Amino acid sequence: MSALLDLGDWIRATLARGLHLDAGLLACLESTFGTPDPQVLLADMESGEAASFLELIFFPDRAIKYAYEVRWGPHAFSAASARDLADLLVRDPVAATLHIPGRNAPLRLEVPDFALRSFVQRLNIAWQPPRVLWSVLDRHLDDLNRPLVRAILRHVRLPWQPHQVDLLDLFLSKTVPAADDFESDLTFLCGLLDEYAPDQGPFDFLMAKKRFYFQALCKAEAFDRRLRAGNMEILMLQGARAAYGDVAQWRAWMGQVDRIGTTLFGGTRYFQEPLAVDLLLDE
Repeated sequence: MSALLDLGDWIRATLARGLHLDAGLLACLESTFGTPDPQVLLADMESGEAASFLELIFFPDRAIKYAYEVRWGPHAFSAASARDLADLLVRDPVAATLHIPGRNAPLRLEVPDFALRSFVQRLNIAWQPPRVLWSVLDRHLDDLNRPLVRAILRHVRLPWQPHQVDLLDLFLSKTVPAADDFESDLTFLCGLLDEYAPDQGPFDFLMAKKRFYFQALCKAEAFDRRLRAGNMEILMLQGARAAYGDVAQWRAWMGQVDRIGTTLFGGTRYFQEPLAVDLLLDE
């Protein structure tokens, strides 16, 4: 219980030091409620939209997740401990400091109970990786870099089958945590692992994902060409763009697969754009 009390104090101190709100979230807040001031949400607590925004505002960001991992990562909390921690926090008011872009002075708000419980849930303190995964981290990472990787893995919803652990093992053996793309590539790879089948080779798996992105890219580019040519009704276009995704995003994901494939296997595969790419839109 002593560790749980200490963790509760740590969360209170973390929220008191402050959360830095994202400008995109504030813009969405303004478009929904007519103001970028989070205080308006407290006056509309019965609204589902207000509650959802408050949960997003009191969301542990990357810095908090990393700080948690440095201080508490190796500690073995249980699911019951997580529930007890949430109950402990809501017994007394918890004040948070919000740092808002474009605002000189930070804003202090009392965190609603449901947002506190959500904050604890998203820290995922009860996560304990399989022993074999701990061994992989210990083998490839020093004390300085281990918290960063643990902070990413803590929020990957996987059972961690042997073939998934093997691919992570390979990634960590071939990459350097200090590299600029390390964190984004590890996060990206972990986001794909639930699609990685035991009977797939790791290189073939990555290239299958690249082919999927390539086909989506072709469809998005073909759609953009039709849009520029004015061949489709405006009302048909509204809502259709989202179905094909963003060209730049598909390219970025293909680039990440290329970088990971080259790092792990020394190369990648290239695909030729279909000759009749516009036909893809009808598939």
